[in-house]
Formats: sequence, C-alpha cells, structure tokens
Amino acid sequence: MPTPAQDLRSLKFFADLSEVEAQTVQNTCILRTYGDGETILEEGDWGPGLFLLKSGGATVLKAIKGQHLKAISEIHPGDHFGEMSLVRDTPVSATVQAKGAVECWFMEKNAFHDLMEKQPGIGQKVLWVFVRTLSERLQEIDRRYASILRAQDRRSAIRHLFMLARLQWGMLASYMWVWVRKRFLRWPLSADAMSRLHRKHARHFKEVAFALKGANIKIGQLASMQAHVLPMEYIEEFQGMRDQVTATEFPMIASQIQSEFGMGPLELFAEFDKVPIAAASMGQVHAARLKSGEKVVVKILHPGLERSVAIDLWLTRITLGAVAKFFKKFDLMMIYRESEEPLRKELDLLHEGRATEDLAKELAPIGVKVPQVHWRYSTRRVLTLEFIDGTNIDNVQKIREWGVDRVQLMRKYLEAFFHQAFGGGYFHCDPHPGNAFCTPAGQLCLLDFGMVKRMPDFVRKGVVMEILGGFFNNPKLYVDGIIMRGVIGEADRQLLEKTAAEMFSDPKIRAAIFDHDIKEQSDMKQLFGVMADLLKNLKTFKTPQDQLMFMRATGIAIDVTKEIVPEKPVSELVMPIFTAILQNFLRENPQYLQMMAPPSQL
Repeated sequence: MPTPAQDLRSLKFFADLSEVEAQTVQNTCILRTYGDGETILEEGDWGPGLFLLKSGGATVLKAIKGQHLKAISEIHPGDHFGEMSLVRDTPVSATVQAKGAVECWFMEKNAFHDLMEKQPGIGQKVLWVFVRTLSERLQEIDRRYASILRAQDRRSAIRHLFMLARLQWGMLASYMWVWVRKRFLRWPLSADAMSRLHRKHARHFKEVAFALKGANIKIGQLASMQAHVLPMEYIEEFQGMRDQVTATEFPMIASQIQSEFGMGPLELFAEFDKVPIAAASMGQVHAARLKSGEKVVVKILHPGLERSVAIDLWLTRITLGAVAKFFKKFDLMMIYRESEEPLRKELDLLHEGRATEDLAKELAPIGVKVPQVHWRYSTRRVLTLEFIDGTNIDNVQKIREWGVDRVQLMRKYLEAFFHQAFGGGYFHCDPHPGNAFCTPAGQLCLLDFGMVKRMPDFVRKGVVMEILGGFFNNPKLYVDGIIMRGVIGEADRQLLEKTAAEMFSDPKIRAAIFDHDIKEQSDMKQLFGVMADLLKNLKTFKTPQDQLMFMRATGIAIDVTKEIVPEKPVSELVMPIFTAILQNFLRENPQYLQMMAPPSQL
C-alpha cells in the first residue's frame, strides 16, 4: 500500500520530487473529501490555498453575463487549482464543484508560506511545477470561456429579441382587435373581459421585464405611478416592480468589478457586502467600506445591460415606426429620440457621477443633500458614492417613527424638482421614491442621477410660462409659453386661449392636471376629449421638443407626492413654490403684471 508521500508523488506534476521532498510537501497538506455537486471553491471568495485533486473529478464554472454559472472546463485527478492564492491575496475567479465523490490534498496558504520560509528549495520546486502547467491550462480555459461568451451573447440576443417582440406586438394586436370589434363590428368586450385582458397583459409585461431587466423595468416602474391614465389592473400589477427587481448573482457582480478595475470587490474594498441593498432596472447597489474606513455604496450595472438596452431601443423604434402611420399629428420618432438620449447616457456611470456633482452644487443652497462621488473607485460600469443613512421617502411608517413632517418633506421634494427644472433647466428625470431619501433628521437627499436632461433656455422659459399660466389661470401667459417653444404659431392663439380659459376654470380638469385627482373615469374622458378636439382643430401644431422627459418627471413627482401625502392636494403643497417662481418671473417680465390674478382668487 503506497505511503501518503508516494501517493502525492503519483500526481504527474510532482513526479520529480524525491521521497523526502514529497513527504515534506505532504506534511503541509490535509486530505479533504467532497460529495457530488458540493462547492469546493466559489467565485468571488478569497482563495484559501492550493487543491491537488487526488481522485474523482470537478467542474470549473464561470458566471456568464445574462445567465447563471456555466461550465467552462473539467478537472481530473492529478490537476491542481486555487494555486494563485499561494502567491497573491486575491479572490477566486471561478467556481469549482465536485463531480461525483472527490478527494483533494489541500495546502493552506499560510502553511505554504511556512514551507517557503523553512524549506525554500522545496517551495520553489512546487512553484515551478505550477508555472509549467498553469499557463497552458489557463490559455485553454480562456479560449473556451471566450467561445462560450460569444455563443451566449448570440443566444441571449435572439432570446431577448423574441421575448420583447412577442410582448410588444402581441399587446398591440390584442388592443387593435378590441378597437376593431368596438368600432366596426359593434361587438365590444364586457367590462369584466376588458379587466381580464388588461391584467393578462400587465402580468406578461412584468414577467418579461423581470427576465430582461433594463429599459422594460423602468417603463413598468413609471407606469405604476400613472393611475390617472392607465387601467387599475396595470397599476396593481406594476406596483411590485418598484422594489422586486431580481438581483444579479454576486459572482457576476464580482466579475464585472474585476473587469473594470483588474481586481475583485474583496480586493478593491476593505469590506463588500455580497447581498445588495437594492436592485433596480439598470443596476444594483452594494454596501462597502473603503480601506480608509469610509462607508460607501457601490452601484454596478447589470452585466449585459448594454446589449439589452440596444435591443429594447431597436425594437421600440420599429414598433413606433409602425404605430406612427396611424398618428400623423404626432412625430413619434422625435419623441423616441428624446427618450433614447437619456436612456443611453444612463449606461455610463461616469456621466451619472458628473451629473451628481453638478446637481449637488445646484441643490445645496436649498438644503437638499446629494452624496459625494468617490472617483478613484468609479468607472463607466461602477460608481462609488458616499453612504447616506436614511430611508426611501415612501417608507411612511419609518418617517413617522422619526417624527418627520411628511408635508414639509414633500414640499421640499417638489421644491427641489422645480428648482432644478426652472432654475438652470438641468433636472433629474427619474424622481421616483427609490431615488429620494429622508434622513433620520428629516433632510431630503436625492440619489441616482443617471437619467438627467438639460432643457434649452427657450424651452425652459416657455415651460415656466406655460405651467404658471395654467396654474394661475392666465390663458395669455399659457399660450405665450407654448408659442415660445414652437408648438403652435400665432394663427392658433385665439383658439388655444379660449380652450385654456375653459380648461383651467373647470375644477375637475384642474384637479386632473395638477393633482392627478380623478374622481370618475368620465373626468379623464372629458379631459382627453377636450385635448383631442383641440389637436384636431389646431392648424400649426408641431410635436413638442425637449419637453417629454420634463412631462414624464413632473408626472412622477405629482404621483409620488399624492401617494405619500394623500390628505393634501398637490396643488396646495406647490402653491408657495409656484408663487415664489411667479414673483421672480414677474420681476423679469413686468408686462404680465397687470393680467395676473392673485393666488387667493384661484
């Protein structure tokens, strides 16, 4: 029966060791056994030492973007793995799982260091064995890994395209059929049947969005706050999309950081929490600590996100191009281009970092906190920010426990949004509850400036005039703003002023526009009817430019405020803010002074 040293020498790469040298090496090892499927090494963990496979087999797995761990290589008796941890303090770059019953000689790295110190000749022989065999094996694994990645990218792209096309065109065809039944066949669906249809499509959209991540989750999150427009079935199904995004597995996150910095998260940071604080449509956030001791949060884009968004945008452009043939009045492709720009910029976290710093300066004078950027630990796909203790502003229970005045908090939230948009015209396009924090002291903190937009000055001034004219019921100011933005010409002034006077004098329409307060669906139909008739009769109408993202963000801000402070109309909260903006506007434009009704008369 062979001795342990002879057993070790039987491994082909230790054949050159003498009996004494093999015995010395064997004395530094312990025999470990593993059952079928048991993990021996896990990607992203610290390398514990060297493994020498005595019997059985093992599979090398790697986190592939867009997928769980995938086998890239096999390990057989006589092979070794984990050897890099003997000479470098580094996390493991792959997972190794037992294939059947496995026996391994294990050399812990501290034991190897002792061997190098006490028996340097033997230790150097062991290292030389690794040098001879490691290079060839790594080249083979790299080739296989690259081949798998290319094939995986092709399969993922085809799968993504198929799922999204089936979703979009299926929903479009379904609702077109409903319209044809009602319009031409005089055979409308019942209310219950329509409800079932809405819920079916909402659930399908949610399932596809969670599977694909990226832009589709963002669309669902936005839609979940559009109760004044969408059927309630969509709102109910989409509400869970705000905080139920599936997190990317840690090995894939570790690989993303490794590819960006040349080292894994456990090397780059003193501490890195493997479980994310939150997962969102574009990425996820992990708590960490710098080696200097500062607590930070690290935002990492989901692997494969660029491809996902590219497919989403490509297919959406095709769909809108088809739908645009039925909506000649609107330039849907212009709307698409305006939406595309901030979405593509959201894929670059360095752009988000710069926007974070710019808006921090903008918001500091009104007492709103924005986290500091740690540029040394940031790249295009990884952004490291100051950790801020607090909770999302829609966590009403926690805010009440802290004794924070919700009304004042939301007034500050609205002030921050309109200060950005109406001040410099550079604003946060995605002010949903996950991007707004309340600290225990009640201070508002804004986060996640990946989606930002700068309105041209003439558009910003026109928007200010339009909103103030509507809010304070001044049709001339309202129409002047719309004309300044180039949406209509002077030929349509009289018609639009007449319609504006009627709309902004109607309490129900005002409540629908400024408070998103819809008592009955007939109120919404009335508003849509007024807008449809107006568009039909306008002769000079052009699709508004550079305002879509502002309208989107304004809708989010109103709905968030309404959700958190339901007892107060949003118009009441925003009145002091708009009054201050109006006073500043009138100082700069005194020609409107005589025609403005005092706020108390509205």
